[in-house]
Amino acid sequence: MVTREAAVEDRELRAWARVAAEGDLDAAEKLIRGLHAHLHSFLHLLGVPERDIDDVAQDVTLTMYRGLARYDSSEPFLPWLRGIARNVVATYWRGSARYEARLGALRQRVSEELERDERAWCPELDRLKACVSKLQQRQRTIVERHYFDGETSSVIAKALGIGASAIRKALMGIRAALRKCVEETREATS
Repeated sequence: MVTREAAVEDRELRAWARVAAEGDLDAAEKLIRGLHAHLHSFLHLLGVPERDIDDVAQDVTLTMYRGLARYDSSEPFLPWLRGIARNVVATYWRGSARYEARLGALRQRVSEELERDERAWCPELDRLKACVSKLQQRQRTIVERHYFDGETSSVIAKALGIGASAIRKALMGIRAALRKCVEETREATS
């Protein structure tokens, strides 16, 4: 049910729309200012993200203004405006979906390029991975926890039930073994 206050407001919007359709810019400005709160509320109801409300509202307003000549001022204005808003929001969501799809494809391509280039930038990486895989399980665990997980010698020692100095000593030996393995692999492939 429409309240008396809302009906009066809609009558004003209709009157401004009729005069704005004839080219009166003052009436167009009053119309735009008068529908601002209604339009923003409706766009919120349609789920337009806050960051995009003003842009979508501007698109709705431009579309509404261009279509004023087709508006029948004997009909309520707000339902007509809401129809325009629904169409603009539908276009917005289709555009957002395409944008997200393009962005996802771009991210995938960049990721693939980086992975491909990583091998070109660091040919030693494959050699190092192969050498790490040859380590004993306990040595691999120490390397993974320290270099991949970023754990300190103390944390690793506590988890493995040995002293932190033993972990530091093990890491020195593992690094030396990995260095030797990578060098031998490089020489074998040269």
